Amino acid sequence: MYKNCYYVSERKAEDAHLKNATNKARADVEFTLAELGMKEVKIALEFQGDNASIAASLQEHWNTYKVWKKTLAHLGKGDLLVVQFPSISHCIFLGKLFKELRGRGVTVVLLIHDLEKLRFIEAEVPFKTRVRQSLDESSVLKAADLVIAHNPVMIDYLVGEGVAREKLVSLDIFDYRMPADFEPHKPYAETDETNLDAPGADLIIAGNLDSDKVGYLKDIGRVPGVRFQLYGVGYKDESSNAVYNGSFLPDELPAYLHGNFGLVWDGTSVDTCAGNYGTYLKYNDPHKTSLYLMCGFPVVVWDKSAISTFVLEHGAGIAVSSLLEAGDAIASLDPYEYEQMCKNAAAVSADLRSGHYLKTAVAECMQRLGH
Repeated sequence: MYKNCYYVSERKAEDAHLKNATNKARADVEFTLAELGMKEVKIALEFQGDNASIAASLQEHWNTYKVWKKTLAHLGKGDLLVVQFPSISHCIFLGKLFKELRGRGVTVVLLIHDLEKLRFIEAEVPFKTRVRQSLDESSVLKAADLVIAHNPVMIDYLVGEGVAREKLVSLDIFDYRMPADFEPHKPYAETDETNLDAPGADLIIAGNLDSDKVGYLKDIGRVPGVRFQLYGVGYKDESSNAVYNGSFLPDELPAYLHGNFGLVWDGTSVDTCAGNYGTYLKYNDPHKTSLYLMCGFPVVVWDKSAISTFVLEHGAGIAVSSLLEAGDAIASLDPYEYEQMCKNAAAVSADLRSGHYLKTAVAECMQRLGH
């Protein structure tokens, strides 16, 4: 067994008030690791953002490296450290630090939240940012002992990028921790309250509602046979088939959601998931999938998204190639099929709320490490 197991926590204090999921996923990981008996190591940094010159940026990265190194100086042989990636500080010298830690006998495990090279694969990113992304991701991922990736598709991508397959563990889906007394919704019991045919076609969209950033939102009026229940910030469009319900903090939001399905869609088009964020769905596990399933809502997902495999294997939703098909796909379900999807979502919810998926991934890591 390891002498001590640690996890790093770093967060921008100024983000605590934001009504989005910026901190929720990271905080849930920390909560679960603490439940497993790991000790918190806080990294305290002043986040300066991007500097105008490359020299100033390099100096900031080096200063950040020194803070990490000093904070982790007490770790030694037989210790284990879990780090969430990317670091909020985006330090290009963390790969160097992890090699030094491993040289002292520390085992380093990374848990991926985002891969920026994938997230912005089609974007025109400034040269300085592109270099930083390559240095950050490539060096850090290769320097770790093990890496917890979102799913098998992301694992295949990382293998193609030169990360050894035996170092990669699949998370499958992000947990969504909630108090023990939280009870999932029973959407199938709500269908009588709508004017739509059973099983009901109210699709929930929770998140950034700014159509300048989430392009498909400006065209949801084209989607037939459904009504959208919107939750989040930045909403400025109006559609006859959409209802805006306001914005809420991540831990408050589940109590306010209502509808029949959660929608996991992104990008520039209702015809398919396109653009940077749409393409990213081929590789990542969107946190909003966890939100909807945790609440007990089955989901509508893009059939080419990585998360669609999980959803269909668990019978917790439907996959469509175009959002324009969603209405017909829902209408084709009979009440029993929909109710069963809701019950399957509730079963997944119990696992998400308990931290099951991260705990399972950590157990797999320990097994591979011989502990």
